[in-house]
Amino acid sequence: MMEAIIEKRPKEHLYNVGNTEVISTRQWVKLCYACRNKIPEFIEVFGEVNQRNYFSFYDYEFFLDVERQKKLLPDLTPIAIGLKESYTWHENHVFDVKKRPFFDYIEKYLKG
Repeated sequence: MMEAIIEKRPKEHLYNVGNTEVISTRQWVKLCYACRNKIPEFIEVFGEVNQRNYFSFYDYEFFLDVERQKKLLPDLTPIAIGLKESYTWHENHVFDVKKRPFFDYIEKYLKG
C-alpha cells in the first residue's frame, strides 16, 4: 500500500486498508490457525465476561470501506494468503510484538 501511495501520489490521505471479503470471527480464527496447520478449539462464552479479557478485539461488527484502496491496488490479496504472510512476518519479529496473556486467562477462567 505504501509503495502505491508513494508511486501514484493520490490526493486522498486517509485509507481503510483491508479486504472486500466478509468473514466471521470464527472463520478468521480458523484461517489464523490454518497458518500453522492447526485446528482451533472453540469455547462458547456466555454472560458478562469482558471479551477483551480473552480476545484481541472489542465485541462489535464493522465493515471497512476499502474503495479508495482498491483504486490504488485493484488486485487485493486473498485473506488466507494475507494472514499467512502476516504470520510469517510475526514469526520473524516475535520479540517486537507485545503480547497480552489471553491463553492464561482462558485456561484460568473460561475452560471447564
